[in-house]
Amino acid sequence: MRVLYRREDHFHELRTVFQTISLADDLHIEYTQSADAAIEIEGANIPDNLIERAARACLAEWGEGGTVRCHLRKRIPMGAGLGGGSSDAAAVLLALPVLARRPIATRRLLEMAAALGSDVPFFLEGGAVAGLGRGEELYPLADRTG
Repeated sequence: MRVLYRREDHFHELRTVFQTISLADDLHIEYTQSADAAIEIEGANIPDNLIERAARACLAEWGEGGTVRCHLRKRIPMGAGLGGGSSDAAAVLLALPVLARRPIATRRLLEMAAALGSDVPFFLEGGAVAGLGRGEELYPLADRTG
């Protein structure tokens, strides 16, 4: 990662490469329709939990209530720079529209992901990508393994 300068929006301008790896948290997600919005998260006592923020973003996008239950078993070390929280948030953004049968367009999902964190958009697609801007501008890199 190369940090170029601090931008007027207080983020840093970056040039970086993201690569998915085979390490992942276990995340079980359930959705049920309900009049009120309710989010329950078990297994993670994390301040400013990205899972909760992603679930709230989906419910807000639909403008309706719903009950979201998540059970998280952390396998990715917290604070290790491996994107554990960001990948969990992306999983929620991808799973909830399917579970609720309420599709969200890919472009909108990317916007929602970027609002949650600079590297969350990467985890919607994965692979090997160059990251520009604050990390949210993604450009696929050629697969050189084959």
